[in-house]
This record gives sequence, C-alpha cells and structure tokens, in this order.
Amino acid sequence: MSNVVEKTLELSVGPERVWRALTDPTELARWFPDEVDLTGAVGSAGWFEWAEHGKYAVRFEEMDRPRR
Repeated sequence: MSNVVEKTLELSVGPERVWRALTDPTELARWFPDEVDLTGAVGSAGWFEWAEHGKYAVRFEEMDRPRR
C-alpha cells in the first residue's frame, strides 16, 4: 500500500480560493477527508481521517502562497 494520496481537479476559481480550500481546516473538511486536524503552516503536522480508509498523518513541508 502506498502512503501517497493524489487527487487531480479542474477548478473554475482563483488561486486564493483554492489556497483556502487546501489550507483552512474548515474549508478542507467540506470536500476532502471526513475529518481533519491541521493548522496549515510550514512545519505543522496534523491528520486526515476517512471512515473507510482510517487516519493519516500529514505535514506541510513547503508552502508558496498561493501557488503551492
């Protein structure tokens, strides 16, 4: 089993909106995992949890707002 989650989406919104959807825990929980706990800052750690897949630790290694 791989420890990588990949998801590709085409969106019709601007970079700032996408950035919020990926880094704000409330916004992220609306569309991706069932539950989320993170702060969205470089070096921070947290987790994503899916009922059918379990809980996975995450860590932000790099950020370049709003590009990546």
